[in-house]
Amino acid sequence: MNTRSATPASSSRESKMAKQLESLQKIVSRVSAIAPALASWLLSKLYFMPQKSKRRIDQMKRLKSISVESLSIPSGKRITFHTFGEGPRILLVHGWSGWGAQWQSFIGRLTERGYQAIVFDAPAHGESAGSLTDTIEIASCITAYANAHGPLHGVVAHSFGSGAALYAAHGQTRFNGLVCIATPDPTKLFLKFVYMLKIPAKVSRLLKARLERKYRKQNIDIWTQFSLDTLRKYWNGPLMLVQDDSDEEIPGQEAETVAAILKPARRLTTSGLGHFRVMSSHDTIDEAISFLDSLKEDNIRNIDPMARLAS
Repeated sequence: MNTRSATPASSSRESKMAKQLESLQKIVSRVSAIAPALASWLLSKLYFMPQKSKRRIDQMKRLKSISVESLSIPSGKRITFHTFGEGPRILLVHGWSGWGAQWQSFIGRLTERGYQAIVFDAPAHGESAGSLTDTIEIASCITAYANAHGPLHGVVAHSFGSGAALYAAHGQTRFNGLVCIATPDPTKLFLKFVYMLKIPAKVSRLLKARLERKYRKQNIDIWTQFSLDTLRKYWNGPLMLVQDDSDEEIPGQEAETVAAILKPARRLTTSGLGHFRVMSSHDTIDEAISFLDSLKEDNIRNIDPMARLAS
């Protein structure tokens, strides 16, 4: 059971979101009945489209960073990185429809403990350009920063960002340790999308085929390349996993599956925080920093990714 107390503001937001979802479900139903192929095409765009809001952009602007840097990624977009404090570098990676300023509690504690915290809005998120993105493009942001500044001491990632961080290791992006918070099982994301929007079976099959064709052009099998089994092989260094027992986006059985695959060196289970508040929990932050403290700067993992896959 989720023990979060509902405030008038949160209840209002949830009610608004429920109405928006219901309206979207009706649109999907109507278009699917008339033109299944068109519906699958529209949904193939929506599948890669995170939600944006001006409020999130303004939050990032209010954070007082010591430096701001813009770097180019392979897709041609430029991503702005905000740096706080001095010391071993920790890159913070938000989740789907998230934004860099979500990490403000982490930023404060990291800098107090002598770390340098770096945050960014992923493509199509927050202040960054674009409306569509995916795991590969978000992973390229991590790689771009590491290439510009050298190996990272650690990466802390939330939700969808965890998969991007693991995928970044595929390209030999180097960091000492990885903290994954509220990590989903990527193989379930498509089914969750279908269930959430009540997509009819025929349109679901057409959508699945579209996604497969999109990645086949890059010689990628979407269902195996982004599975946790494959992603974990890309990263064989120290990993910490944080999960909350009332996370409604990642129910108990899925959470256990994730833990079984990732085999974390350290695991923290919080209670009553849900999918988002776990990011700013004192327990999460303190345990994550303790884990980062335990890593040695000179123990940077730089193993050939093909050797990882062969292991």
